[in-house]
Amino acid sequence: LVLMTAWLALPLSELSELRRKDIDLDGGVVRVRRAVSLIRRTAVVTTPRGGGGLRDVPFRHLSCRRAEIPFETTFK
Repeated sequence: LVLMTAWLALPLSELSELRRKDIDLDGGVVRVRRAVSLIRRTAVVTTPRGGGGLRDVPFRHLSCRRAEIPFETTFK
């Protein structure tokens, strides 16, 4: 999660709502579909707002790490 924060430059609200199905290692993209917002002191899952919105973020430069650390081990 720390590496994804550094390399993908996603806000914490979007990173915290990523699921395994949102990460496509073969395609080299992270699909941003959800974000969490604090509304009246309650965490609510919403769609991403702002300039980004729903989008696919490429991470080709990180795909070389796939050989070093298996996906199943990293995202359990």
